[in-house]
Amino acid sequence: MNILVGTAGAPISSQQRTTFSGIKRVKELGLDAMEVEFTHGVRMGKETARELGEHRSKYGIALSVHGPYYINLNSKEAKKIKDSEERIIASAERAALFGGNKVVFHPGFYSGKNEQEAMTMFHRELDSLVQEVEQKRLNVHLAPETMGKPSQFGSLEELVTLCQQLPELRLTFDFAHIFAREQGKADFHKSFAYIEDCLGKAFLKDMHMHFSGIEFGPKGERRHLVIDDPGNKLKLEQITEVLKAFDVEGTLICESPNIEEDALKMKKLLE
Repeated sequence: MNILVGTAGAPISSQQRTTFSGIKRVKELGLDAMEVEFTHGVRMGKETARELGEHRSKYGIALSVHGPYYINLNSKEAKKIKDSEERIIASAERAALFGGNKVVFHPGFYSGKNEQEAMTMFHRELDSLVQEVEQKRLNVHLAPETMGKPSQFGSLEELVTLCQQLPELRLTFDFAHIFAREQGKADFHKSFAYIEDCLGKAFLKDMHMHFSGIEFGPKGERRHLVIDDPGNKLKLEQITEVLKAFDVEGTLICESPNIEEDALKMKKLLE
Protein backbone atom coordinates (compact mmCIF):
# COMPACT_ATOMS: atom_id res chain seq x y z
CA MET A 1 0.00 0.00 0.00
CA ASN A 2 1.43 3.34 -1.06
CA ILE A 3 -0.54 6.41 0.08
CA LEU A 4 0.87 9.92 -0.06
CA VAL A 5 -0.38 12.03 2.85
CA GLY A 6 -0.49 15.79 2.72
CA THR A 7 -2.20 19.06 3.51
CA ALA A 8 -4.90 21.20 1.90
CA GLY A 9 -2.84 24.29 1.23
CA ALA A 10 0.32 25.43 2.96
CA PRO A 11 0.79 24.04 6.49
CA ILE A 12 -0.06 26.45 9.30
CA SER A 13 3.56 26.26 10.50
CA SER A 14 4.96 27.43 7.13
CA GLN A 15 7.29 30.41 7.34
CA GLN A 16 4.92 32.12 4.92
CA ARG A 17 1.44 30.90 3.99
CA THR A 18 2.35 30.68 0.32
CA THR A 19 2.35 27.69 -2.00
CA PHE A 20 6.14 27.87 -2.44
CA SER A 21 6.79 28.06 1.29
CA GLY A 22 4.17 25.38 1.90
CA ILE A 23 5.92 22.83 -0.30
CA LYS A 24 9.17 23.34 1.60
CA ARG A 25 7.38 22.97 4.94
CA VAL A 26 5.53 19.83 3.82
CA LYS A 27 8.92 18.27 3.06
CA GLU A 28 10.35 19.35 6.43
CA LEU A 29 7.39 17.78 8.24
CA GLY A 30 7.96 14.45 6.51
CA LEU A 31 4.70 14.60 4.57
CA ASP A 32 4.36 13.73 0.90
CA ALA A 33 1.78 15.93 -0.81
CA MET A 34 -0.03 19.25 -0.88
CA GLU A 35 -3.24 20.42 -2.52
CA VAL A 36 -2.93 23.85 -4.10
CA GLU A 37 -6.02 25.80 -3.10
CA PHE A 38 -7.65 27.95 -5.78
CA THR A 39 -10.73 28.24 -3.59
CA HIS A 40 -11.42 31.96 -4.26
CA GLY A 41 -10.24 32.01 -7.86
CA VAL A 42 -7.36 30.94 -10.10
CA ARG A 43 -4.98 33.74 -9.22
CA MET A 44 -1.74 32.07 -10.25
CA GLY A 45 -0.16 33.13 -13.53
CA LYS A 46 1.16 30.54 -15.97
CA GLU A 47 4.81 31.54 -15.48
CA THR A 48 4.41 31.23 -11.71
CA ALA A 49 2.88 27.79 -12.26
CA ARG A 50 5.96 26.73 -14.27
CA GLU A 51 8.24 27.99 -11.49
CA LEU A 52 6.14 26.10 -8.96
CA GLY A 53 6.70 22.93 -10.98
CA GLU A 54 10.47 23.34 -10.66
CA HIS A 55 10.09 24.03 -6.94
CA ARG A 56 7.89 20.94 -6.50
CA SER A 57 10.44 18.76 -8.30
CA LYS A 58 13.24 20.05 -6.07
CA TYR A 59 11.42 18.87 -2.93
CA GLY A 60 9.75 15.77 -4.41
CA ILE A 61 6.25 16.72 -3.25
CA ALA A 62 3.13 15.53 -5.10
CA LEU A 63 0.68 18.31 -5.95
CA SER A 64 -3.01 18.43 -6.78
CA VAL A 65 -5.43 21.34 -7.19
CA HIS A 66 -8.67 22.28 -5.49
CA GLY A 67 -10.63 24.41 -7.93
CA PRO A 68 -12.61 27.51 -6.95
CA TYR A 69 -15.68 27.16 -4.74
CA TYR A 70 -17.69 29.22 -7.23
CA ILE A 71 -18.55 26.28 -9.47
CA ASN A 72 -21.99 24.97 -10.37
CA LEU A 73 -22.18 22.98 -13.58
CA ASN A 74 -25.96 22.70 -13.16
CA SER A 75 -26.82 26.34 -12.54
CA LYS A 76 -30.09 27.79 -13.84
CA GLU A 77 -28.00 30.62 -15.30
CA ALA A 78 -26.00 29.89 -18.47
CA LYS A 79 -23.33 32.45 -17.55
CA LYS A 80 -22.63 30.73 -14.23
CA ILE A 81 -22.17 27.42 -16.06
CA LYS A 82 -19.77 29.05 -18.55
CA ASP A 83 -17.84 30.71 -15.73
CA SER A 84 -17.64 27.36 -13.93
CA GLU A 85 -16.27 25.65 -17.03
CA GLU A 86 -13.62 28.35 -17.41
CA ARG A 87 -12.56 28.05 -13.76
CA ILE A 88 -12.15 24.28 -14.05
CA ILE A 89 -10.09 24.54 -17.25
CA ALA A 90 -7.94 27.33 -15.79
CA SER A 91 -7.29 25.12 -12.75
CA ALA A 92 -6.37 22.21 -15.02
CA GLU A 93 -3.99 24.36 -17.07
CA ARG A 94 -2.12 25.50 -13.95
CA ALA A 95 -2.02 21.96 -12.60
CA ALA A 96 -0.52 20.68 -15.85
CA LEU A 97 2.18 23.36 -15.73
CA PHE A 98 3.33 22.52 -12.21
CA GLY A 99 2.88 18.75 -12.44
CA GLY A 100 -0.32 18.37 -10.46
CA ASN A 101 -2.20 15.18 -11.27
CA LYS A 102 -5.78 15.78 -10.05
CA VAL A 103 -8.14 18.75 -10.25
CA VAL A 104 -10.69 18.57 -7.45
CA PHE A 105 -13.89 20.61 -7.51
CA HIS A 106 -17.42 20.70 -6.12
CA PRO A 107 -19.61 19.84 -9.12
CA GLY A 108 -22.71 21.84 -8.10
CA PHE A 109 -26.32 21.58 -6.94
CA TYR A 110 -29.49 19.87 -8.12
CA SER A 111 -30.98 23.34 -8.76
CA GLY A 112 -34.57 22.11 -8.64
CA LYS A 113 -34.00 19.17 -10.99
CA ASN A 114 -34.57 15.54 -10.09
CA GLU A 115 -31.58 13.21 -9.83
CA GLN A 116 -31.82 11.92 -13.40
CA GLU A 117 -32.19 15.38 -14.92
CA ALA A 118 -29.21 16.59 -12.91
CA MET A 119 -27.18 13.53 -13.89
CA THR A 120 -27.85 14.22 -17.57
CA MET A 121 -26.64 17.79 -17.18
CA PHE A 122 -23.51 16.89 -15.21
CA HIS A 123 -22.65 14.15 -17.70
CA ARG A 124 -22.91 16.62 -20.58
CA GLU A 125 -20.78 19.21 -18.85
CA LEU A 126 -18.10 16.81 -17.60
CA ASP A 127 -17.89 15.04 -20.95
CA SER A 128 -17.22 18.40 -22.61
CA LEU A 129 -14.61 19.34 -19.99
CA VAL A 130 -12.81 15.98 -20.22
CA GLN A 131 -12.64 16.39 -23.99
CA GLU A 132 -11.22 19.89 -23.65
CA VAL A 133 -8.57 18.66 -21.21
CA GLU A 134 -7.60 15.97 -23.73
CA GLN A 135 -7.59 18.39 -26.68
CA LYS A 136 -5.30 20.77 -24.77
CA ARG A 137 -3.09 17.77 -23.89
CA LEU A 138 -3.19 18.59 -20.20
CA ASN A 139 -1.81 15.63 -18.32
CA VAL A 140 -4.33 15.84 -15.49
CA HIS A 141 -7.52 14.11 -14.38
CA LEU A 142 -10.66 15.98 -13.38
CA ALA A 143 -11.84 14.60 -10.02
CA PRO A 144 -15.21 15.92 -8.78
CA GLU A 145 -15.62 15.54 -5.03
CA THR A 146 -18.15 13.59 -2.99
CA MET A 147 -20.22 16.22 -1.18
CA GLY A 148 -21.45 16.50 2.39
CA LYS A 149 -25.01 17.78 1.91
CA PRO A 150 -27.91 15.98 0.22
CA SER A 151 -28.76 19.25 -1.57
CA GLN A 152 -25.42 19.02 -3.40
CA PHE A 153 -24.86 16.77 -6.37
CA GLY A 154 -22.05 14.40 -5.46
CA SER A 155 -23.12 11.18 -3.77
CA LEU A 156 -20.66 8.35 -4.23
CA GLU A 157 -23.14 6.53 -6.47
CA GLU A 158 -23.54 9.57 -8.73
CA LEU A 159 -19.82 10.09 -9.16
CA VAL A 160 -19.11 6.39 -9.73
CA THR A 161 -21.79 6.37 -12.45
CA LEU A 162 -20.10 9.31 -14.16
CA CYS A 163 -16.71 7.60 -13.91
CA GLN A 164 -18.21 4.52 -15.57
CA GLN A 165 -19.52 6.66 -18.41
CA LEU A 166 -16.39 8.85 -18.75
CA PRO A 167 -13.26 6.67 -18.35
CA GLU A 168 -10.86 9.64 -18.12
CA LEU A 169 -12.77 11.04 -15.14
CA ARG A 170 -11.69 10.37 -11.54
CA LEU A 171 -13.41 11.17 -8.26
CA THR A 172 -12.29 12.61 -4.94
CA PHE A 173 -13.47 10.45 -2.06
CA ASP A 174 -14.03 12.77 0.93
CA PHE A 175 -14.43 10.63 4.04
CA ALA A 176 -15.82 13.49 6.13
CA HIS A 177 -18.34 14.53 3.50
CA ILE A 178 -19.67 11.01 3.07
CA PHE A 179 -19.82 10.56 6.84
CA ALA A 180 -21.88 13.77 7.14
CA ARG A 181 -24.08 13.07 4.11
CA GLU A 182 -24.97 9.69 5.62
CA GLN A 183 -25.56 11.11 9.10
CA GLY A 184 -22.61 9.33 10.69
CA LYS A 185 -23.73 5.90 9.46
CA ALA A 186 -21.30 5.59 6.55
CA ASP A 187 -19.95 2.12 5.88
CA PHE A 188 -16.59 2.79 4.22
CA HIS A 189 -15.94 -0.89 3.55
CA LYS A 190 -19.19 -1.01 1.58
CA SER A 191 -18.20 2.19 -0.25
CA PHE A 192 -14.83 0.86 -1.37
CA ALA A 193 -16.30 -2.50 -2.31
CA TYR A 194 -18.78 -0.59 -4.48
CA ILE A 195 -15.98 1.37 -6.18
CA GLU A 196 -14.02 -1.80 -6.80
CA ASP A 197 -17.04 -3.65 -8.15
CA CYS A 198 -18.09 -0.82 -10.50
CA LEU A 199 -14.73 0.59 -11.57
CA GLY A 200 -12.25 -2.23 -10.96
CA LYS A 201 -9.28 -2.82 -8.66
CA ALA A 202 -7.06 -0.57 -10.79
CA PHE A 203 -9.20 2.45 -9.88
CA LEU A 204 -8.30 1.90 -6.22
CA LYS A 205 -4.61 2.22 -7.12
CA ASP A 206 -5.02 5.86 -8.13
CA MET A 207 -7.40 7.28 -5.55
CA HIS A 208 -7.58 10.91 -4.54
CA MET A 209 -9.05 11.38 -1.06
CA HIS A 210 -9.77 13.99 1.61
CA PHE A 211 -10.26 13.61 5.36
CA SER A 212 -10.93 15.71 8.44
CA GLY A 213 -13.12 15.74 11.48
CA ILE A 214 -16.69 16.82 10.74
CA GLU A 215 -19.72 18.40 12.39
CA PHE A 216 -23.05 17.65 10.75
CA GLY A 217 -26.77 18.11 11.27
CA PRO A 218 -30.01 16.98 9.61
CA LYS A 219 -28.99 18.82 6.40
CA GLY A 220 -25.54 17.25 6.32
CA GLU A 221 -22.14 18.89 6.66
CA ARG A 222 -21.81 21.95 8.87
CA ARG A 223 -18.05 22.45 9.28
CA HIS A 224 -14.73 20.66 9.38
CA LEU A 225 -13.27 19.83 12.79
CA VAL A 226 -9.91 18.65 14.08
CA ILE A 227 -9.89 14.91 14.58
CA ASP A 228 -9.61 15.18 18.39
CA ASP A 229 -12.54 17.60 18.70
CA PRO A 230 -15.11 16.12 21.14
CA GLY A 231 -17.84 16.78 18.57
CA ASN A 232 -16.14 14.69 15.87
CA LYS A 233 -17.35 11.11 15.51
CA LEU A 234 -15.22 10.17 12.49
CA LYS A 235 -12.07 8.43 13.70
CA LEU A 236 -8.82 8.00 11.81
CA GLU A 237 -8.93 4.25 12.44
CA GLN A 238 -12.16 4.00 10.41
CA ILE A 239 -10.24 5.41 7.48
CA THR A 240 -6.98 3.52 7.84
CA GLU A 241 -8.73 0.17 8.31
CA VAL A 242 -10.56 0.39 4.99
CA LEU A 243 -7.51 1.69 3.12
CA LYS A 244 -5.47 -1.26 4.36
CA ALA A 245 -8.28 -3.77 3.75
CA PHE A 246 -8.58 -2.74 0.07
CA ASP A 247 -4.85 -2.08 -0.42
CA VAL A 248 -5.66 1.42 -1.67
CA GLU A 249 -2.99 3.63 -3.27
CA GLY A 250 -3.05 7.31 -4.11
CA THR A 251 -3.13 10.60 -2.22
CA LEU A 252 -4.86 11.49 1.06
CA ILE A 253 -5.23 15.20 1.83
CA CYS A 254 -6.04 16.53 5.29
CA GLU A 255 -8.62 19.35 5.48
CA SER A 256 -8.78 19.66 9.27
CA PRO A 257 -8.34 23.13 10.78
CA ASN A 258 -4.95 21.90 12.11
CA ILE A 259 -3.98 20.41 8.76
CA GLU A 260 -0.42 19.25 9.45
CA GLU A 261 -1.11 17.81 12.91
CA ASP A 262 -3.89 15.52 11.72
CA ALA A 263 -1.98 14.71 8.53
CA LEU A 264 0.98 13.54 10.60
CA LYS A 265 -1.30 11.44 12.80
CA MET A 266 -2.75 9.82 9.70
CA LYS A 267 0.68 9.16 8.18
CA LYS A 268 1.84 7.46 11.37
CA LEU A 269 -1.23 5.21 11.45
CA LEU A 270 -0.70 4.19 7.84
CA GLU A 271 2.96 3.24 8.35
